[in-house]
Amino acid sequence: MPKIHLKLIFLFFAAFLIAFIALSVEFKKTLVINGQKIKVELAETVQEQREGLMYREELPENEGMLFVYAPGAAPNFWMKNTLIPLDMLFISSDKTINKIHTNVPPCPPEWGNDCPNYGSNAQSQYVLEVNAGYTEKHGIEVGDLVEF
Repeated sequence: MPKIHLKLIFLFFAAFLIAFIALSVEFKKTLVINGQKIKVELAETVQEQREGLMYREELPENEGMLFVYAPGAAPNFWMKNTLIPLDMLFISSDKTINKIHTNVPPCPPEWGNDCPNYGSNAQSQYVLEVNAGYTEKHGIEVGDLVEF
């Protein structure tokens, strides 16, 4: 086999391997609030935002999910099919926390679609979900700045 064919096969294999690794890696972003680092999964697409943390049985400490919306959004959340209690932090486009819902319980299955909604009276371009009790444990409050 000529050397040029071996080189092409090697390059094709290398490109395939790099693409496979890139698609396999779960990308996480790090946020900082009051010096506390939080690794987050991003929920940017409509499908990712609909699913959120549904059906998750646990969320590692210092991790969460960041929902990203267009500036001026007023998102509302519910806990249908969410198995773990959460804190929800609503964050304005200037990255200031404008509302925190703490210790939000899962919605019981027997409630069906009658789960309560959680939102903010202020526009929120971002919403961060973390384990219930996280904000109290780390002294996170409305008005704090989120760095990312």
